[in-house]
Amino acid sequence: MRGEGVRVLIVGGGVAGLATVAALREWGASIDLVERAEASANSGTGIYLTANATRTLDALGLWESVADVAVEIKRQRSANQRGRRLFDIDVAALWQGVGPCVSLPRAELHRALLAGIGDFPIRWGRQPVTLNQEGDRVAVEFDDGTAESYDLVIGADGVNSTVRRLAFDGQVARPLGQYAYRWIAPRIDAEPVWSVLLGRGIQFLTIPVSDELTYCYYNDGPVADRPGWRDELRATFAGPVAIMLDA
Repeated sequence: MRGEGVRVLIVGGGVAGLATVAALREWGASIDLVERAEASANSGTGIYLTANATRTLDALGLWESVADVAVEIKRQRSANQRGRRLFDIDVAALWQGVGPCVSLPRAELHRALLAGIGDFPIRWGRQPVTLNQEGDRVAVEFDDGTAESYDLVIGADGVNSTVRRLAFDGQVARPLGQYAYRWIAPRIDAEPVWSVLLGRGIQFLTIPVSDELTYCYYNDGPVADRPGWRDELRATFAGPVAIMLDA
């Protein structure tokens, strides 16, 4: 069934929203995409895409633009907190026949997806302020005072979703009590390996995202931005942790 005559609103111009445009644009529906940011932001750290994700990007016609800026990860390595290797995984063999696993800066992924959807119009600096069900349609008022009617509204606007709040009586995301510190540091390992050091209830993960940069991830306990976490990280883990922190 084609989507001729169907009007769709996608709220959020990030990774999910752009992928949704690519998925629906051949369907034949009329699609509007709004994003509350004023322009594409050069923000975020890194992202790791396993082969099921890259295969989906290929199916959406977006893979080529992503492949040009990504690092292929062929091996995952796990070690204990002192750096003693526990096991390796041959990622290329594990996902053989599905697709490659890759990593890249999140901002590069966003730019690649923007390039992949071409000249599709994005209404920057706009978001809904009301959503009202009117029979089989949804009446949407935007923060610039305009109003439109849609058959379908898709919330792709992240953890602080406006669509969630408007559609579900002000419901917001509920914290689960785990926080993560993420940053970008210079790449010190020539081999493109996804690598994790495993401590008691905590992990320190590094993934190369370009020829020069590594994405670092450290998960912590129930307190956000806890003083002293850097010192604890240095004391807990061996290997390149100190170098990554100093960077």
